[in-house]
Amino acid sequence: STKIDLIAAHHRNRKTTVYNALHSPMTAWELTASLFTAHDFIHIRRLVLAETLAYLESLVKEGLVEQDLVHNTYIYRRTKLITEK
Repeated sequence: STKIDLIAAHHRNRKTTVYNALHSPMTAWELTASLFTAHDFIHIRRLVLAETLAYLESLVKEGLVEQDLVHNTYIYRRTKLITEK
């Protein structure tokens, strides 16, 4: 397979991992904490948060996840099973 296929497969796998970790409504920070090991450096925590947010936004655009604003905090939740896609 080509490099592009490998990168696309990696992103599909990561997006599925993010989706599967979203087993109940939660914030992006909560989801990030469930996906990655805690790190002492804030810049690393922000990088993994940014990665989680990118996959969440993709899932929102696909209609698999909804984003609700509750008390000035975005909460993410699944809208349907990923296999229904």
